[in-house]
Amino acid sequence: MKATFKNEYKTSEGVLRNAYLVSGTPEELAAYKTAKTMDGDYYREDDNGAPLYTSSNLLLGKGSIELHIAKKTGRVYADTNEIDRIDSICKKYVNSPLGNALANLGAAQLWKKAFGSAMPIEATAPVAEPNQAGLEE
Repeated sequence: MKATFKNEYKTSEGVLRNAYLVSGTPEELAAYKTAKTMDGDYYREDDNGAPLYTSSNLLLGKGSIELHIAKKTGRVYADTNEIDRIDSICKKYVNSPLGNALANLGAAQLWKKAFGSAMPIEATAPVAEPNQAGLEE
């Protein structure tokens, strides 16, 4: 099942939400509807009757993302494995030149996938100042 970004909106409480159109086989869409109504009335459709997935998180920008239904709980969740892998690698090398370079590359990769173009500004890792100890003026 796939969710493709449709729009963003604010709830009556002022919370920004993102709506995604859900697509899949008839069986997947039926399972999606069942899963979203299992814990309450969380199933939503757009004006054309297409199922919607909503989230307060912008999931991989305005592109599309895979949706799954958890076997144990029956809840719908977005597949964020790619984001999680990049985050994990960056955290392993945090505050190092390698970590900064990996973070920049990962951000650029996710941005391009989400928005279909390069990042509008190029992120650069901070450059360490040379050691000035022992230098005379």
